[in-house]
Amino acid sequence: LHLKGDQSQPTGGGSINKYKWTAKQPGGSNQVFVPSSSFPNPTFTANAAGEYEFCLEVWDNSDQKSCVPACVTVLVLPEEAIHVELLWKTPADPDETDTGPAAGADMDLHFAHPLASSFDIDCDGKLDPWFSNPYDTFWFNPNPNWGSINPNVNDDPSLDLDDTDGAGPENLNLDEPEGKVGAPKFYHVGVHYWNDHGFGTSYATVNVYIMGVLALQLDKVEMDVLDMWYVGKINWPNSMSAKGITVDPFQICYQTGDPCDKANPGKRWVPKGDWCITPCYVNPAFTATQSGASASSCKKKP
Repeated sequence: LHLKGDQSQPTGGGSINKYKWTAKQPGGSNQVFVPSSSFPNPTFTANAAGEYEFCLEVWDNSDQKSCVPACVTVLVLPEEAIHVELLWKTPADPDETDTGPAAGADMDLHFAHPLASSFDIDCDGKLDPWFSNPYDTFWFNPNPNWGSINPNVNDDPSLDLDDTDGAGPENLNLDEPEGKVGAPKFYHVGVHYWNDHGFGTSYATVNVYIMGVLALQLDKVEMDVLDMWYVGKINWPNSMSAKGITVDPFQICYQTGDPCDKANPGKRWVPKGDWCITPCYVNPAFTATQSGASASSCKKKP
């Protein structure tokens, strides 16, 4: 967004010598004005869906402040059939807006195809979809070729934002999901805490938009480094009923106990329970670990 304040004029004549921009952002968004909030015509990257309010206050050459801020509201909505956002808050990070290597916690959004399969690390008796090539979309595989070879069919997802240094957002878009009425498909959604860079516990929020409408929000889920949160599945078509077949639009993953506890194994995909989080999740087939945390840095849940 390009914001313009240089046409401001003092009512009593003179000139403007100071500008101050402020922004109210959707929950979890921490974007800043570029080059600064005191620049007359800054830019602002609205990279999370939702409502933004931008306000401008000015001071004239007599240091008189404008009586009322000039404000404008901007509504940012995704256009894709499926849009998934990941945002996070890390309490120990004093500045989640700074950038650079190891400047903040690095969490990753995962969006996997129904054919995705890898190791059963979460101990639920089924092959996990995460880090499956080419069927898991994440930072290492941001633009997979899943569907039709016809270039005019836009049925492949894209990870459009990958944030490695704090707060997010990361977002993923899919224009034309493969499922159809009577033969729905499901897509897996997950969050992996790739590296905390020493900042510790983070709180993840996942937003799912269907045809531009916020359809699901799971807010402030506590995660530690190398945790893998199996958020759930998005079914497509996103309808409760298709030709007499009942289809849940979303299947949120809940678990009781620890499925990996051999003495007293818990269960996943129960109606209610804890979030499906697997601690110390490291996939042995994924070799791009140079930027990830080591398994020795994670901690098992009590």
